[in-house]
Amino acid sequence: MFNSPSIEYQLQFLNDPFMKILNKHTPLLTRRVSHPRCPWITEQIRSLMSARDAAYRRYIRARKRNNENMQNHFEIFRVLRNKCTQLVRISKQNFPMQIIENTTNQREMWHKLNLLGIKGKRIKQQINNKFTPDELKSHFANIKLTNSVKFNLFDTNNPNHQNTLNKFSFESIDYETV
Repeated sequence: MFNSPSIEYQLQFLNDPFMKILNKHTPLLTRRVSHPRCPWITEQIRSLMSARDAAYRRYIRARKRNNENMQNHFEIFRVLRNKCTQLVRISKQNFPMQIIENTTNQREMWHKLNLLGIKGKRIKQQINNKFTPDELKSHFANIKLTNSVKFNLFDTNNPNHQNTLNKFSFESIDYETV
């Protein structure tokens, strides 16, 4: 082996026994990659999907034959397609809530929600900005406190604080202040 003039032969001589042992103890496994599970798709939705697919196949056959019922087949397919899409969307939206309602054990519930990828995601709610900050400021500054409410921020007898009740403003604060 070491007297061989070819470096490729020497490498193959060392590599072959190593690869035999490696393949024996850790063989290469072939796995089929499929779509992720969609647990919100029920049997009703699956049967509707198969009816939709059958209607599509009928439409394609009618289109190839230039059949006069081609438009009817397309309309049937279109209605089934839209109904199927609508049911899948609704089912997908309601599925996490169904998990929460149907599971009594919290550990199991969070395990199922984690499998869906729900944990850790923060849902960004859009704040409905109907009011500007100045409008909010003027609204809260003009609130009149009644006698039944015992809420006094300042000593009203102190002349330094007389005018502060009419002044209201927003200001930035840092993390340490909070």
